[in-house]
Amino acid sequence: MTNFYSETEVKQIMQAVDKERDTDPFDGLDTIKVFVATPSGGQVDVIAYDNHRDIIFELGNIQRHSKFRFFTGTTGRMMVTYARETIAEEAVKLGMDWILFFDDDQILPRKLFLALARHMNKADIICPLVFQRVYPYKPVLYKLQYQEKEIEKDGIKHKVAYAQTDQITDYPVNEVFYPDATGFGCVLVSTKLLKAMKQPWFFSNTNLGEDIWFCRRAQEHGFKVLCDTRIKVGHLSIPRSIGELDFIEHNKKDLAELHKDEIEKLKKNIEPPKVGVFGED
Repeated sequence: MTNFYSETEVKQIMQAVDKERDTDPFDGLDTIKVFVATPSGGQVDVIAYDNHRDIIFELGNIQRHSKFRFFTGTTGRMMVTYARETIAEEAVKLGMDWILFFDDDQILPRKLFLALARHMNKADIICPLVFQRVYPYKPVLYKLQYQEKEIEKDGIKHKVAYAQTDQITDYPVNEVFYPDATGFGCVLVSTKLLKAMKQPWFFSNTNLGEDIWFCRRAQEHGFKVLCDTRIKVGHLSIPRSIGELDFIEHNKKDLAELHKDEIEKLKKNIEPPKVGVFGED
């Protein structure tokens, strides 16, 4: 079910947002153009599709009562580095002020945009709290440490700088803080930052992913990353395929004798052999 803002509600939210600002970044501006973009859209889960549709309707309702103007786009299925670079390039070309990136596996909370927008005067990369979709489900928030490593190539020793990424698991709960980098599953980025840095923005020949590399470059240009851990975004995980071992695991008492070998495997946490659809190797 789609949730719409009333005009009164939007005005109340905007007033609350303005109270949290030291200065109003919207003064003297007719509109604030926001490019709402999914870096890779293709085989999208229906849960995410419905959620994103509701968010787009919500943004349209915000547009009716504010200076924000929203424009949507996607690149289609391609490597994420190319997708982010293409979106950023188009946003600058079209005169956008901000880009709201969210991946096609993110589950976004209601009022996400205005919750992020209240920090527009504090940082140029603004993110909610997002976790990895695989175990151990750590937050995609990082502290960067720069080190030198000596490598040898063609008999010649070289010193190369590299960044060590430590995930921040002791983040402040329900507060605002400034990590060194964030994953880009859901993030609000100022195009002012893009204009200050040379292209390519997201391509790197380092050990860093495209999003962390982007944050590192932003830091070098004096820009900050802000995370508001009160804003919590879901991340669709890898779906499980239920099979015989799941059945046995949940019915051990009744199947103790019949499936004793399989139960022993479960106790030892041994994976069953990989077989084809009809049981052949």
